[in-house]
Amino acid sequence: MDKALVQLEDVLREETAAHERLLETMDQKLEAMRQAKRETLADCCRRENDLVQAIGELEKRRLTLVAVLTQTLDPRAAAPLRMGELAERLPEPARGRLLVMRAQLRERIDAVRSRSGTLRRAADGLLAHMCGLMQVVGGALSDTGTYGRRGAAPTAKMTVSTFSTTA
Repeated sequence: MDKALVQLEDVLREETAAHERLLETMDQKLEAMRQAKRETLADCCRRENDLVQAIGELEKRRLTLVAVLTQTLDPRAAAPLRMGELAERLPEPARGRLLVMRAQLRERIDAVRSRSGTLRRAADGLLAHMCGLMQVVGGALSDTGTYGRRGAAPTAKMTVSTFSTTA
């Protein structure tokens, strides 16, 4: 049990650190979006994907260790205990350490969720802006107005041509 507990604490430390690196990467990604740095944004997306994959692997290890510890504490358990329940069944000082590490990880996870929402809103705003630009360009190329009398985009197909002749 002691070996599995030490391994669980190591995994929780690694997972918390990985979430911290993910937060830093997300901040860099948001800044790259603000500054329209395409290469930096692509690099941030690659690093973000790598970190998410690593966090997934750490989470698998964490779940396995929790299952092992659950079986050690209660061999008749039908399902693994949740982290809080597991910690409550452990003696001190392991109980306190596990509860603190769990709280730290949850804080990072909540911060990642919040930052992810910020990035989504920024990406949605950028997408709306680009769509508006494309409408303006399409309207300029087809000699039609971009918006109709009611302020909406025209419903008819726009013909885009880069070659125009007049008689």
